[in-house]
Amino acid sequence: MRTPTLFPCLLVLLISFSAFAQPTTSSNWAWMKGDTIYPLWGKYETKGIASPTALPGTRSSSATWKDASGNLWLFGGEGSAASGIKGALNDLWKYNPVTNQWTWVKGDSSLNVAGVYGTKGVSNAANNPGGRHNAASWVDNSGKFWLFGGLNSSYVSHNDLWKYDPVTNEWTWVKGSNVTGSMGSYGTMGVSSATNEPSSRQAAAIWKEADGSLWMFGGSTGISSNAYDDLWKFDPLTEQWTWISGNIGSKAGVYGSLGVMAAGNKPGGRQGAVTWTDNSGNIWMMGGYGYGRVTTPFGVLNDLWKLDVVTRQWTWVKGDSIANAFAEYGSLNVSSATNKPGGRYGAVAWKDASGRLLLCNGYGNSEWKMGQHLGDVWRYDIGANHWTWIKGDSIGRRGGIYGDTGVFAAPNYPGGRSFAVAWPAANGNCWIYGGNGSTSDQHGKLNDTWQYNAATNQFAWYHGITRKMHDGVYGTKGVAGALNNPGGRSVAMTWTDSQGDLWMFGGLGNFNNHLWWCINDLWKFSRVTQEWTWVGGDNTANSPGTYGTQGVASVNNIPPARTGGVTWKDAAGNFWLFGGVS
Repeated sequence: MRTPTLFPCLLVLLISFSAFAQPTTSSNWAWMKGDTIYPLWGKYETKGIASPTALPGTRSSSATWKDASGNLWLFGGEGSAASGIKGALNDLWKYNPVTNQWTWVKGDSSLNVAGVYGTKGVSNAANNPGGRHNAASWVDNSGKFWLFGGLNSSYVSHNDLWKYDPVTNEWTWVKGSNVTGSMGSYGTMGVSSATNEPSSRQAAAIWKEADGSLWMFGGSTGISSNAYDDLWKFDPLTEQWTWISGNIGSKAGVYGSLGVMAAGNKPGGRQGAVTWTDNSGNIWMMGGYGYGRVTTPFGVLNDLWKLDVVTRQWTWVKGDSIANAFAEYGSLNVSSATNKPGGRYGAVAWKDASGRLLLCNGYGNSEWKMGQHLGDVWRYDIGANHWTWIKGDSIGRRGGIYGDTGVFAAPNYPGGRSFAVAWPAANGNCWIYGGNGSTSDQHGKLNDTWQYNAATNQFAWYHGITRKMHDGVYGTKGVAGALNNPGGRSVAMTWTDSQGDLWMFGGLGNFNNHLWWCINDLWKFSRVTQEWTWVGGDNTANSPGTYGTQGVASVNNIPPARTGGVTWKDAAGNFWLFGGVS
C-alpha cells in the first residue's frame, strides 16, 4: 500500500468541460434495515412515535425481547447514541417488522446515563435502568419483559433485576442492588427465598421453561478472566430466586463420559454461551468464553451440553473439553460426525421448525485462525448428533454480502460479527440486529437488520445504504453505460453542472483489490438516465497526469492523481481544482 505524501505543487488547474468532453441450491439472507457504515449515531426522532427515519445507533451486546404481536424490542448495549462513539446505552426501542419502522420508546439519547431506581417493587414512569450491555433478558408468560445485570460504562457488573410492562410503558426495580459489584446472597441450594439473589454478572446464558420460570447459567463479573458455573432459577410469580447448582465462584467443568448423563456432570464456568430449548423441553448450551475440563487455558469453548428438564442432570454431548478448539467445517451443506464449530462466544442461536439447532456468528476460532469475528452458520441435528456447516465462510472477519434491500438472495449473508442480538420466530426464521464485526468493507459496531429464512436457508437485509470499496467498471471512455461504475473511493473532488449532472474527480480508492491508491479519473453521472460516464483521466492508480502548456487547454491534459483537493465552479460553469495530496 502506498503511503500518501504531501502534494508538492501550489498551481491552480482550470478544468473546462470542453477539454474533457467526448461523445456521449437455494441459500439466501436479506438485509432489512440500517446502514453498513459506522460509527453511525442514532436517529431518535420523537419518543413514542414510529418513523421511517428513526434508527438505533450502532451497538453490540444489547438486551432483546419479542412481544405477542411479533414486534422486536431492543434495550441498551454498548455503542453510539445521538452523539458520541462508544458508551453504555439505556434506550428502549421497538421494531415493527410489518412496517419496517423503529420507535424510540423510552430511555435516553445520550451515553452512560445512571439508572433511576425509584422504590423497589413499585413501577413508575420515571424509572429507568442505567446504561449497560451484556445484560440477561427474558419474556415471562404474561408478556412482561425482564432484565438482569450487565456491565456499566466502567465495565463493572450489576445484579439488579428489572421488569418492564409494555402496556403501561413503565419499569419496576424488582430485586438486587442499586450499586454495582454486589456479591449477592446464595442462600441454601435448592431452596427459594425472598433474600436470595445472584451475584453481579454479565453475559450469562439464559432460557425460559414452559412453566414460565426463568433460568440463568454462569456469566462473569466483568472483562477479567473469571466466570461462574452456578445455575439459578427465578419464579416471576413469587419474584424469588433459587440457587439450583454450581459453585460460589468460578470452576472448571466436570465432563464425565461423552454422551452419558450423570449427576456429577457440569459445564465449566463461562460467559457468552448460547442456549436453545428442544421440542421436549430440554435445554441445550454451546460454547462461551471460560473454562473447559481444566482452568487453563481460559478461552473460547465449543462444547455442546444438554440439561435434562426432568432429572436436572447435564450431559456433555459433543465438542471439545479444552478451550480454544478450532473448527472442522467439512463440506458446505454436508452433515458429518467429525464436523464441529470452532470455539466461540457472543453467537446467536435458535431452532428451526423441525427442532434442529441453528448457530450463527460469534467471536472465536475458524478452521485455522484464532480470534475472528465469525460469519458461519451451523445446524445441529439432535437425532443424528451431527453438525452441518450450512452457510457463510470458514475464514472469519469477512464482510457481509448485502444484496438488495428486503430481497432474499443466495449470496447474501451478514458477515463476521459477535454479540449481535436475535429474535427467533416460531417458524424457524430469525431476525438479527447489529453487533460488533464487519460490513462489506469496514469493521466496528453495526446497526444493520437482517432476516433469516430457515426453509430456504436464505438471508435478507432490510434497510440502509451499502458502501463497499470495489474496483471500477470503466467501460468505454466518453460512453455512458448502465454497468459503468467508479471504483470505491474516499475524499474525491466533486461538482454539479448547470444540467444538474454530477461530476467527480480522483480521490483515494481501490485498484485490483488494493485499497487507498490515489486516482485521477473524471466521471459524470446523469441524474436523468442514472448512468455513469468515464469522461477523462486514467483507469490505473497513481497516474502522473499530463500538464501540457501552462494556460493552454488540451484534450490530452489531465491532473495527476490526488485526493483532498479544493474545488469550485465559476460563473461560466468551469470547474476549478487546487492542490491536494498525492
